[in-house]
Order: sequence, then structure tokens, then C-alpha cells
Amino acid sequence: AQSVGRMIGRKVDGVAIMTSEIDTGLIDQLSSRDVPLVFLDVGKVAIGVSNIKVNYAHGVTEAVNHLLSLGHSRIGFISGPSDLKSARQRRATFLRCLRSHGIMDRLVEESNHKVDGGVRAIANLLDRPGPPTAVLASNDLTAIGVLRGIRQAGLRVPEDISVVGFDDIHMAQFTEPPLTTVRLAREQLADLACRALLASMGGRRKGCELRMSTSLVIRESTARVRQSVASRAV
Repeated sequence: AQSVGRMIGRKVDGVAIMTSEIDTGLIDQLSSRDVPLVFLDVGKVAIGVSNIKVNYAHGVTEAVNHLLSLGHSRIGFISGPSDLKSARQRRATFLRCLRSHGIMDRLVEESNHKVDGGVRAIANLLDRPGPPTAVLASNDLTAIGVLRGIRQAGLRVPEDISVVGFDDIHMAQFTEPPLTTVRLAREQLADLACRALLASMGGRRKGCELRMSTSLVIRESTARVRQSVASRAV
């Protein structure tokens, strides 16, 4: 909030706020300023205000289908904070995907989109009767915490449990093992933000809504479920 306020105070020509974790009150406050803005998955299109919508449903569906193709049927999900619209969308899509395959188990834990939250959430999932053989995390920081929590429990990734993240942050390729994750293309995000800003500059034109795609990046944190692991989860 302070960073955005300083930029607006310096009379910049436009601001792109590329995070979905922003207070709704701040969105309203910023939208009232006479500066073109671009938000990521928050806010409403208005004069000088644009919004980039991420196709979370496609990304989550791809991740779940990947795990199902590896033989996993007990798939856990670690969501972000429930007050975030994007976190609610990912959770709802995950549950809808499982239902479409006849899987009614709700192995879901809420987290804080941070590493420590991932550690706590996976500990809770592993303590349940019939723990998951695979886990999808709502973002990569959570997934990194999941990797740590699984090691702390004396288990291995992906031999005992597969893990998928979301975002494909730079460090995802350097975790141990490298993280399978849903990628948000940074180049596409930057391009869309610039296009939206340029379109609403000059005369305070109405903003626009642009859509951003996702793609699954398969690395070494997912593998076919072993029968011995699957039988322990029942």
C-alpha cells in the first residue's frame, strides 16, 4: 500500500499491481485516484481501471488430471486464505474436479500462502486417517513448505507423496526435488499489464478485462503412485 501510494504521489503515468493479495479497501482507495491502474484478479473494470483475470480453473484442472493420470485418487489440497477470491476459486475448482471423477473425499487444509503455513497444513493432512498420496498447493511457497513438512515426517517426495505447486516462481526449479507446478507466464502478464495501461491512458478511458492462461510444468516432485503407498492411504 505504501509503495503504491509513493508511486502515485510521484505522478507516475500508470501503476500495475500484480498481486491478488490486496485489501479491498485499498482497491477502492486507489481506484478513486486519477491514475490508470491494472489489478490482478481483483477490482472492477472502470474508468482508468483494468483487470487481468487468470484462468485458475484451467490450471487446477490440469494439475488434478496429471495426478489422476499417475494413479492418485487420494489427493489433498492446501488452499490460500479464504478471504482471497483467487484462493476460493482454486479450492472450488479442485473440489469440482474431484467430484467429476467420483471422488468425494475432502482432504483440504487452509493455509496462509507462506512456507510455514505449508509445513503446518501438510502435517495436519498426514495426521488424518487415510492421508493423501498427492498434494496440490495453492501457490509455490506453500508447496515448498509442504516439501519440508514431508521430509520432517520421514517421508520422501515423490516416492511416498507427490507434490504440485502453483505459480512457477523462479525457485521452484531449484527445490529438492524440482517442483511440478502450474505456470503463470511472467512475460505474458507483463505484456497484458502494459497493454491495459496504455489503452486507458490519455483521456481517462474505460479500462478493460484481459485473460491470462496457465500451463502445467512437470518436474520431479510427482510420480506414479506406488501400490504399497496407496494401500496405506485407504
